[in-house]
Amino acid sequence: MVAGYGPTQQEGQPPAWSSYISVVDAEETVAKVKEAGGQVHAGPFDLPNESGRMAVLQDPTGAFICINEPLNHPGAELVNEPGAWTWNNLMTRDIEGAKDFYGKVFGWTALHNDEVPPNILMWQVEGQRWPEGLGGLMGISDDLPAEMPSHWEVYFVVEDMDAAIERATSCGAKVGFGPIDVPVARLATLVDPQGAVVSILESRYPEPR
Repeated sequence: MVAGYGPTQQEGQPPAWSSYISVVDAEETVAKVKEAGGQVHAGPFDLPNESGRMAVLQDPTGAFICINEPLNHPGAELVNEPGAWTWNNLMTRDIEGAKDFYGKVFGWTALHNDEVPPNILMWQVEGQRWPEGLGGLMGISDDLPAEMPSHWEVYFVVEDMDAAIERATSCGAKVGFGPIDVPVARLATLVDPQGAVVSILESRYPEPR
């Protein structure tokens, strides 16, 4: 299992990719969300087949995020491989507000590397598996549309960026951004035929020695 899909939950809801954070106790996390100024839009509620307990949240900057207390569902069984998830970025106009909220709720901190622009940071947590961190935190720049809301951006790995874009557009998708080159990858953002936005990444990260 690499990801899931399903119907939208209410009238007028746009198609979108949801990101999930694994938690030990959904009720306790929801309480922290409220204390930190976030909103709880649904849950916590039980998922079918005792697979877990989840809730749908919105942080104070406006970005939606889900939590999952895993029971019988292990989560993604493959990551960082072609066709699978690899990264999430929180895109927001309120970096300090995001740092405060996710720090209080999940214990995250945000680290800035002096080699990158000041509005690009990496989420960190004690015991993390990857030196880069859990995901990214990026400020929405002024050259992006003013109506772009805060949101979590989802990345999947592809083997060949140009071939992936060609396949996607032949199926009715549009290229929303890119492709662009960064030191460790080539990136692009696609809009699928239903309007959901997803990013793809052709990795150039050095293989571990």
